[in-house]
Amino acid sequence: MPHRQTSRYEWKRIRHRHTPHQTHPPFFETSSVEFSLVYIHCLKGAWRGNLKLLKSKKAISPLIATVLLVGLTIVTGVLVYGMVTDWFRGASNIEAIDASKTMAYQDQLSGKGKLIIILKNTGTSALRLYRIAISCKIEPATITFDGTGSVPQISNTTVVLTGALYGSSSSVAIITSGSAKILIIPPGQTATIEFSFDGTANKKMIDLFDVGGSYRATIYSAPGTGGVTSFVFDVGFG
Repeated sequence: MPHRQTSRYEWKRIRHRHTPHQTHPPFFETSSVEFSLVYIHCLKGAWRGNLKLLKSKKAISPLIATVLLVGLTIVTGVLVYGMVTDWFRGASNIEAIDASKTMAYQDQLSGKGKLIIILKNTGTSALRLYRIAISCKIEPATITFDGTGSVPQISNTTVVLTGALYGSSSSVAIITSGSAKILIIPPGQTATIEFSFDGTANKKMIDLFDVGGSYRATIYSAPGTGGVTSFVFDVGFG
């Protein structure tokens, strides 16, 4: 059989078939492995950093808790102190008035008479009285302390009469408070308010009261300083 020459194409195939295999992986495979190793190394570093951060947070938590607890204790103490102080202040500032010795008497025929209101401060704080309203037989009358010369005055549409003030001490006085005048009665002190009706026009006691009648008087403290107290007095013959 005659010998056939090997073509150039066949020589290339033979040379390619006998060429030894590459001992190193392709470039893209080597890069992937290296990238994986670097990525794993970065993850390990990040985990170590996060672990240190967590450990540091656990170490700081007791300190933060202590600070918060101390702050909460201080705030609670301040609130409780304020509440207790206000309570004791309110409990120690008691307003009480004894008006049981008030008296009134008049001559039913002449209209002459006297109204003597006796107010004793039996509380623990000074009384600051603004006005006294009296339920008279026809229409109420009001006692204020802004009369000429800072004296008490009783009035309604038929009676206008200036009275006198007597105190158990010089601390019982009528003072100016803002635009009004008020009667000050310190604890343990007594104020006597006296009105003398002479039977003349606008000064007849009979226009206010009847002998044998009972009337209610309501005491109003100055706004923002106290409450309201009332008492009843009888009018006798005299």
